Amino acid sequence: MNFRSQTNQAVIDKPDKRPSFLILTGGFEKGGAERRMVILIKHLCREGFNIHIGVFSKQNCTIKNKLPYISVTYLGSRGMIPLVTILKVLKLISSTQPEIIFSNLRQVNIIAVLAKILSFSNKIVFLLGVSNNPNYHPNPLFTRLLYKYANRLIANSHGTKNYLCNEWGLDEKSIHVIHNGVNSNEITSLAEDDTLFEWYKESLPIIITVGRLYPQKNHACLIKAFSIVSKEIESRLIIIGEGPLQQSLEKLARSVGVAENTWFAEYQINPYKFLSRSSLFILSSEWEGFPNVLLEAMVCGVPVISTDVDFGPREIINHGKTGFLVPNDDPVALADQIHYILKNRSEENIKVIINNARKKVEAEFSLEEMVKKYQEYFVGVYNNHYAEYHSRSKV
Repeated sequence: MNFRSQTNQAVIDKPDKRPSFLILTGGFEKGGAERRMVILIKHLCREGFNIHIGVFSKQNCTIKNKLPYISVTYLGSRGMIPLVTILKVLKLISSTQPEIIFSNLRQVNIIAVLAKILSFSNKIVFLLGVSNNPNYHPNPLFTRLLYKYANRLIANSHGTKNYLCNEWGLDEKSIHVIHNGVNSNEITSLAEDDTLFEWYKESLPIIITVGRLYPQKNHACLIKAFSIVSKEIESRLIIIGEGPLQQSLEKLARSVGVAENTWFAEYQINPYKFLSRSSLFILSSEWEGFPNVLLEAMVCGVPVISTDVDFGPREIINHGKTGFLVPNDDPVALADQIHYILKNRSEENIKVIINNARKKVEAEFSLEEMVKKYQEYFVGVYNNHYAEYHSRSKV
C-alpha cells in the first residue's frame, strides 16, 4: 500500500487527503465492540481523519466528554421506527458528505445498508463490521440479503468470515478479517488498583467471569459447574456484568446451594483489578464473535477456560498451551476443568500456560496492530473505490 510521510502521519496518495468518515454506532460505554469503536475513533482522529459520529444511544452522547473535538449527532434509539431512523441517517449523510461510512453491530448495520440503498450513491464507501456470530442474528435471511449491498465487511474472526461466505453466500473478496486487540500496558496499570471486595483478603480460590447477563453468555452453565466444584473445593464465584437475567441467575444460585459463595458484582468500570487477583477466568458463552475479555484475562495473568464455540475462542486459545477449551453448555465438563486448574494452580505447568497466554496476546493481538490494520484497510479500500468510481464516471 502506498503512503507518504507528512508530520509522521499516514496520508493516502490519491486523492491528496485523508477520507472523511461518518461512523454509525449504537453506543460507546459497555461491550467489547463499543470500546473498540472508541479506540478506533481516537486513533483515526490522531492521524488527522475527519470524523463525524451518528449515535443511537442518548446516554452515550457523553462521548463528547472523551472526544470533545468530534462532531456527534444523536439519531434516536435503535428501537425507533426504521423509516424515521433511516431518514435521519440520510439527512446526516447529506450534511456531513462523508467518503466512508463505517458501522458496527447488526441493528446499526441494517440501518446503514438501507440508507445506502435509498441514497442511490455509489461514491460513498459503506463498510460494515461484523462482531458476533451471524447465525444468531434475529431475522438472518433479511440481514443476509442486506449485507450483500455493502461495499465491504470487516469480520473479527476467520470463523465469522467463513460462515458469511459458506452459509450466507457472501463474496469472499468483500470480507476482510481484523482480530480485536487490547492494550496490555493499560490493562496492567489498571489491574494494580487494590481497592477490592473482602473476598480477595481470604485464601479461598476465586473463579471469575465478565459478561452481560444475557442468554448468549450462558452464566447458568457456569453456576451449575460451580455447584459441582464447590462440593469438593471451597471456593468463590464472582460474576461481573448486568442484564435482564440477573434475578433468574440469582434464583438458580440459591437453588443449587451456591448463593452465599456467589457475588453478582454488576458492571465494573475497572474489572482488571478483579481479574488479576482471581484464580481462574471462565467464558461460558454459547456463541461469540471474538471475545475481548479472553484477551484481557490472559493479559491479567489468570488461567482461562472457554467454551469451544464456533467462532473466536479457538482462534485465541491453544488448548493446554495458552488456556483450556471445553464443550459448549456442558456443566460437568466445565466443572472437571475448573477442578483440575484449582487443584494444580500452583504447579509449574499452569504458570507456563499463564506466561504463554500473555506472550500470545502481546505478539498477535496488540492494540497497536489492530488499529494499524484498520487504518491501512480503510485507506486501501477508499483508494480502490475512489479510482473505480472516477474510472466509471469517465465512461
